[in-house]
Amino acid sequence: MPAAPPITFNTFIISIAGTALVHLGEVDGPDGSHRIDLNLARQSIDVIHMLARKTKGNLDEEEQGLVEAVLAELHDKYNARLKAEPA
Repeated sequence: MPAAPPITFNTFIISIAGTALVHLGEVDGPDGSHRIDLNLARQSIDVIHMLARKTKGNLDEEEQGLVEAVLAELHDKYNARLKAEPA
């Protein structure tokens, strides 16, 4: 088994974003399941927002850019899924 990549701020954010994408139904879960849970997706997005607030002024340019891009993409996907879900 290959060694896991080192944990950095960027890999941490990508991991949380991946979890949000699973809950949005954008990608299959680790067990191959495909379940949508907008509450859990929202929670993952909120965690990234919290990290962005708590690390404000302490991120380098690459980290800040990643957080902004990930949040923009997740918000777009979340809002699209929210509109597509039956009321």
